[in-house]
Amino acid sequence: ELATIRASKAAEHKTAVLAAAQRAGKFAPADREKWAADYDAAPAVVESVLSRMAPGTAVPVLASSAGVVAGNTRTSKP
Repeated sequence: ELATIRASKAAEHKTAVLAAAQRAGKFAPADREKWAADYDAAPAVVESVLSRMAPGTAVPVLASSAGVVAGNTRTSKP
């Protein structure tokens, strides 16, 4: 029973780590299975690598400035 609880906690932790990294754009959704397999082989190494990766490394996660008009920086009326 203890082994089952530990395995369940480990699986939850793996899911949380990979979900957070994916949301942060550290890897593309298409690469999740690769990261999951790597995590199974070496969890501490994968967590270390992911913690050092900058957000948006693989997938941009910041809001686009596509709607901003160049030169228009006024925020209030004169």
